[in-house]
Amino acid sequence: MTNYSSLSDKDFLTAFFKKASVREKHRRAKFLALSENITDRRLKNLFADFAAGCDKHLILLKIEMDNLNIK
Repeated sequence: MTNYSSLSDKDFLTAFFKKASVREKHRRAKFLALSENITDRRLKNLFADFAAGCDKHLILLKIEMDNLNIK
């Protein structure tokens, strides 16, 4: 675990955005797996919508990371 109090603002933002990106990718994978494996059509669509929401979040995270020059 990272001790955020000792990081510079740039290092803190880098750690924050990278962790947020990894978590969103995991969340997306989980929702995709659920939508592919569930038989109830209503729930299948719900989880597919959740995965699509994660895609939008990942796009926003990438834009902000590019703006902050975080690779």
